[in-house]
Amino acid sequence: MRLLIFILLFTKNVFAFQHEENDTMKVIAVIYKGDTIPVKCLKTVYITDFRPFVDYGQKRLYDYLKSDVAVVYPYAKQTSALLIEINQHLEILESRHERKEYIKSKEDALNKQFKNQLVNMTTRQGRILILLINRETGSTCYDLVKEFKGGFKSWVYNTMMTTYDDDLDMKRKYNAQEQFLLERAIFEIENSNKKK
Repeated sequence: MRLLIFILLFTKNVFAFQHEENDTMKVIAVIYKGDTIPVKCLKTVYITDFRPFVDYGQKRLYDYLKSDVAVVYPYAKQTSALLIEINQHLEILESRHERKEYIKSKEDALNKQFKNQLVNMTTRQGRILILLINRETGSTCYDLVKEFKGGFKSWVYNTMMTTYDDDLDMKRKYNAQEQFLLERAIFEIENSNKKK
């Protein structure tokens, strides 16, 4: 009886070591220190620790903020891309006159394209746009206007804006720690766009 059990167990193990034709699978692998390790690409998983809102009022204010960011964020992204394009083109131009002509032509084209949308923005959306342009470009709106239009015009624009509303200061800088709700809204908008 023991011999029969031993033979059955032994033959089972012998058959387990036999390879069939379809028992292998091709996978991407990386060789690390002489060891072959299979690699599998996984979807990105975002783990966040956003604090729940204490009351309905805070949630409602956040929803307003998120709505405003959804309106303004594409303009900030376009500003960043346009700034890169303009700077690359300005490097090619040699004379100061050509640069001024190019900047003037870009300004006219942008006025035709965006003037109606920007004029119809709310003050709150304007504040958010100032912060997001700084976030996307790394420069304040004041510095950008100063670079392309001159120091006097940037001062005049900033003075007019701060006279209208103190929070419309073109020199405001974006700080992700201070504007964490704004950062959260951007994060949610970017991730909702990736899912589409």
